[in-house]
Amino acid sequence: MASAALVDEVCGLARLELHPLFAELVAATPDPFVQTIVDVVVPQTVFGRVMLLGDAAFVVRPHTAGAAAKAAHDASVLARSLGFARSDIDASLKVAERLQISYGKDLTRYGIALGQRWANAPLRGRPAP
Repeated sequence: MASAALVDEVCGLARLELHPLFAELVAATPDPFVQTIVDVVVPQTVFGRVMLLGDAAFVVRPHTAGAAAKAAHDASVLARSLGFARSDIDASLKVAERLQISYGKDLTRYGIALGQRWANAPLRGRPAP
């Protein structure tokens, strides 16, 4: 449960930044809460012959809208790498892992940049921080 002061601040921001109908929805939310947004970047996604995919491998910020696309990318990279593998499955998994980690780091950097852009943007009716 969020504090009353935080709820008031969020409602005020909603009135400034959102369409009035959405601002009403924010104000009418019966039990508002705050969700911490974290980045999970991992140095490894292959463990033996098991490879973590999607959110199990990297957790990216929700404002990237990239979780489903990342999971599809991970699966595609794995499938293509295994298709080229012939008999060397372990080498194929390492290639897929390198590509997956590179993409995950890029998406993480993108999410951070989006968040910083939003956090530093001036609000309507209020000067930039």
